Amino acid sequence: METARKWTLPAFGEGFTDAARLVSFDVVAPGPQQLLVRNRYLGVNGLFDHGICRNEVPYRTLVPPLDLGLEAVGEVIAIGRDVHAVAVGDAVVTAQLGGGYRECLTVDAADAIKLPSLDPTYVALVPSAVSALLAVERVAEPKPGEVAVVAAAAGGLGQFVVQFLRRAGCRVIGLVSGDEKARFVRTLGCDAVIDRANEQLPDALARLAPDGINIGFDTVGGAVFDAFVDALAPHGRVVVSGYAADMHKAPEQVTQSRIYHRLYWKAASVRAFQNALFREFAPAARGQIFALYRDGALQVKLDSTLFKGIESVPAAVEHLRSGKSVGKVWVEL
Repeated sequence: METARKWTLPAFGEGFTDAARLVSFDVVAPGPQQLLVRNRYLGVNGLFDHGICRNEVPYRTLVPPLDLGLEAVGEVIAIGRDVHAVAVGDAVVTAQLGGGYRECLTVDAADAIKLPSLDPTYVALVPSAVSALLAVERVAEPKPGEVAVVAAAAGGLGQFVVQFLRRAGCRVIGLVSGDEKARFVRTLGCDAVIDRANEQLPDALARLAPDGINIGFDTVGGAVFDAFVDALAPHGRVVVSGYAADMHKAPEQVTQSRIYHRLYWKAASVRAFQNALFREFAPAARGQIFALYRDGALQVKLDSTLFKGIESVPAAVEHLRSGKSVGKVWVEL
């Protein structure tokens, strides 16, 4: 019987590198309406992975042992009975908890999306680009001419948020740290860039958007969130899609007036996007994403640091968490 390897969580710990274990498992034939996929490219979600290993993902009940990883692109190597939409040799992308950080995956055929080729780009498109489109269209609700600021604009999610806001007609300001990221987000169409390594965010927002911002897309939290709220124009929106600055530590206790004092007089709002609560809209969004990519209308950046082999997953996770990545972090098997 063939064996393969996967990253699993036998018990909660301090984080991925502390708690995750690489183990072997038996590869079994797929059952009815199932596929057996040999993964070739894995998408990395370091903050989410770290949270899973610390039992800090509130919307899911996690009970170890459990398998790790989410999105993967692979080749179908066997099909079960009553599978007609895909064949052996086809490329597919999958995105389910426990399906990513492994060499082989048995999956329901309905949960595998057929691809035109084995292209690692699809680990960036699914689910990151899908999430970005849903967050922009259904939560941010941009209007032509509005000023939008995107935190972590050079990241796996941010690169798509920038592009979708631009497509909506917004003037987009990208928030990054470092020259390489600044250069990259300009290629995405950012009208202006704030490098946090060189300028204080409140000062930069006052300079670039003296009349206030209409949208602040925040995945960082902390001081970035505060600056976005303070800079809101009338009817402005801050969209919270994560809080990397303090996701895995005790919430910071802040001493200032409650947030409604800063929102009410502007009729402004703070909204949140959590992709698990927008699942019903994902298939249609995915179709839009694939069409845009096929037509050359969507730019996709994979991080240039190559991680090869299932053993390299922890290093890839830490690379993402370090803040050094540009684009989507991925692993090639």
